[in-house]
Amino acid sequence: MSKLWEQENNVGDMRMDFIDYQKRARTTAIYPTTIFLRDTIRYEDKSFEVQLNWVYPSLKIAGEVGEVSEKLGKAVRDKQGRLSPEDKALVMKELGDILWYVSNLATEFGLDLDDIAIDNLAKLASRKERGVLHGEGDNR
Repeated sequence: MSKLWEQENNVGDMRMDFIDYQKRARTTAIYPTTIFLRDTIRYEDKSFEVQLNWVYPSLKIAGEVGEVSEKLGKAVRDKQGRLSPEDKALVMKELGDILWYVSNLATEFGLDLDDIAIDNLAKLASRKERGVLHGEGDNR
């Protein structure tokens, strides 16, 4: 990234919190923000149009995770798991894409990344305290 681009886009050496990131990520969301089912759903003689704004970002998250896995898998296969600075830069870009899609998916559901991050850390701290970090299931 050029220094000029960083200056013009006000990103240089700044630190960012999740709320700011989420707001800025939304300004670049150009995917279809409203996707409707082809057929209107009928239930008890009432018609409903179902809004599926979350479909695009949720599908793209899966694709981006696959791209990270591909890059890491090739490093395991071809480089004994050693990543060069260039490899790490490519992984960083893909992780940024994942963050962007997660951010916009959260926005579609009216969720704040700050709240998601805080709740996640609290959940993991509780599991650690109770000795159930290892194991299976969401409700441990």
